[in-house]
Amino acid sequence: MKIALVYPRLFHQMHGLWAPLGIMLLGTILRDAGHDITLLDASFDHDLSRINQEICIISPDIVAVSCSTDLMPNGEEILAAAKRNGYITVAGGPHPTIAPLETLRNPDIDFVVLGEGELTFAELVRSIGNNTDPSGVNGIGFRQNGIPVVNPAREFINDLNSLPIPDRELLDTFPRYLQGLALNVSAIRGCPFRCTFCQPTLFHLFGKQIRSRSPENVVEELELLYRRYRIRDFFFVDDLFTVSRVWLEQFLDALKAAGLAGKIRFSINSRVDLINEEIILLLKAINTYYLLLGLESGSQEMLDSCEKGTTVQQGIDAVNLARKHGIRIHAYILLGLPGESVATLKATEKLLDTVRPDTVHISVATPFIGTDLFDQCKKVGRLQEGSHAAHDYYLDESAGNRPIAGLDYREIYAARRRILKGRRWRVMLSSALETLKDAVRERSLKKILFRAKMYRQMKHYFG
Repeated sequence: MKIALVYPRLFHQMHGLWAPLGIMLLGTILRDAGHDITLLDASFDHDLSRINQEICIISPDIVAVSCSTDLMPNGEEILAAAKRNGYITVAGGPHPTIAPLETLRNPDIDFVVLGEGELTFAELVRSIGNNTDPSGVNGIGFRQNGIPVVNPAREFINDLNSLPIPDRELLDTFPRYLQGLALNVSAIRGCPFRCTFCQPTLFHLFGKQIRSRSPENVVEELELLYRRYRIRDFFFVDDLFTVSRVWLEQFLDALKAAGLAGKIRFSINSRVDLINEEIILLLKAINTYYLLLGLESGSQEMLDSCEKGTTVQQGIDAVNLARKHGIRIHAYILLGLPGESVATLKATEKLLDTVRPDTVHISVATPFIGTDLFDQCKKVGRLQEGSHAAHDYYLDESAGNRPIAGLDYREIYAARRRILKGRRWRVMLSSALETLKDAVRERSLKKILFRAKMYRQMKHYFG
């Protein structure tokens, strides 16, 4: 069958330098199964006109989009145009997983795919191609006699090594991402933690049990990308990259066996309570140069309110350990949780003045549908109805975010501006020095220009 997979993120909605791994993996699986696949990414577009025109030119049998809540309006626009042209339409990703019945109330959407989509979507495509009853396909929703129906959930994929390495060249915008000379990779799925701003959404998407690709399987992908594209910088998008000391040790061994040790370097995410001296030494040994940590707040009250399960002191200790071993630090900060006050905002500003991370993202608490935070805000009457597009946790104060903290949002955004303004010159100097090192290392003006453009785009929440 002829299938168009679309990632409907627009340029103003980009919050990082990274290509959509999900649809690249789906596309690879479907391509390997013999289907005619086109992957369309709107991330460098300012509207959806090009995407809709490309779909008309392709004239596929199926158009499928992958959407978080804030991207649903874009996805719905694409699927509406597809439906007018007679194509079968499918929506997958976080929002359809959490709100399948709501999604299916849109008559332009024929099917939804819930949770991990690799096996589910491939089976759905076979069912459509064979014109068989989809009621036997676990992990999907559809309409039966006009009534939305959601089938039983599919079991999570236990053997992640069974999935192919994504063919990034299927993505129409992949050459644009290559300009940054860095690529994103995923090694781990699942999260057992209970942060209210994420859960239980992540449980539904990837489960509570942590599942990992083997270190050898991950290194096979890294070696392919290094040899084919000369990429030396990789970002592991997984939130819990440091969850297993044994896995990290095996990963280091696999890098050495492939001759990659010291030739490539990594940025990784972690929780502050998963960082200790032993882990930091392993991260240093595999050539980690950037550690991204969810500090979230300088107030223990705020950390407890979102069930983060960490302490302010653990955050300070993790930063100090990494800095001791020469690893740069990026801090994720979350402002505006329920109970946030002038005093807790000041505590966060004090924390950042204390730990002095190299860079920081400052997001604003947003109650995504299906999360415990959403239910908590709904219970106390702090939800404001509005477009799904407002569910973007980096929007500025003009975007109509919901005041869930009890503070006027102007106070929250004023705190964000103060933090960024107070750090601006130090961050600019640090980033300039890092850029010079990169320029010597990579000898690529294109990389510098690409990253400069992206950072300008993200300047309202990044410093």
